[in-house]
Amino acid sequence: MSELTRTVVVPSVGLTEKKFEVFRELEDLYRQVLIELVDYGFRNSVDSFTRLKRDKYRELRRRYPYLPSHYIHTACQDVSTRIKSFNKLRKKGLAKSEKPEVNRVSIWLDDHLWKRIGYTTILIYTHKGWLSVELSSHKLYWKYINSGWILRTQPKIRLDYRRRRLLVYFVFAKAVDVDENSVKHVISVDVNENNVAVKVLNKVYILETGIKRITIGYARYREVVQSVKGNGYVCRAIHGRDHKRKKDTRLKIANIVSNTAKNINAVVVLEKLPKQCPRNIIRDVRDPVLRHRIYQAGFRGMVKAIEEKCL
Repeated sequence: MSELTRTVVVPSVGLTEKKFEVFRELEDLYRQVLIELVDYGFRNSVDSFTRLKRDKYRELRRRYPYLPSHYIHTACQDVSTRIKSFNKLRKKGLAKSEKPEVNRVSIWLDDHLWKRIGYTTILIYTHKGWLSVELSSHKLYWKYINSGWILRTQPKIRLDYRRRRLLVYFVFAKAVDVDENSVKHVISVDVNENNVAVKVLNKVYILETGIKRITIGYARYREVVQSVKGNGYVCRAIHGRDHKRKKDTRLKIANIVSNTAKNINAVVVLEKLPKQCPRNIIRDVRDPVLRHRIYQAGFRGMVKAIEEKCL
């Protein structure tokens, strides 16, 4: 049994001045707790949620009596994740600082800190009591609500200061039963920069992706546009367009592979790429153009798209 998860960001309808100020104060309090926990956990080599909570919970409750206690509970979970992630990067020599830093803050909620009222309104428990937040639901949100996905009980929230609204990060999960014993064939998939090689029933098919052409084209567009002062927004528009084209290509390739596997009752075998796949590949590459192309090829993105579509 496998599980798929999806994170869907749903913005709130514009908040009133009073509600926005309450959430800003809550974010400041949560940030202070995070900074103290990160400093304590890293200095004392504590990355366990249970140990962080055991060592600091009572002290933080005394220092922040108006902050609901479950925010300290979720902050310990947050910090445990941050420290473990930093330690992994440091072991690989990829850490960009000497210790974990709290820059971007997303407030973790548990089932005591929020309630759902229908599908378009939620209640969030703050230091000022319960506040209702109306959601600006969109097509993707309704897609997961109406297609059998389970909404997990621990979302995250983050303030959008530019538009003065709240962003709610919902996590949806779905169990998938994978029976590998019933398959009759094997499909092998090899992901390259400009194509995906697929072996089906002793025949090899090359599926062209055009990623190389898109990457080179965007680099040339950017050089020309940046030579004209004040055209930064054009670069962003071109980048957004090319990002959508790459995503569309990945989904089409994933559909071809998954539909083929379904039709012939086959299991799909994919290469296991490390998280730092591009960095490892370009380690000995000196040509800056080639380095950029490898970074933009999106090998792991293609593998992930195929894997999730097959599941």
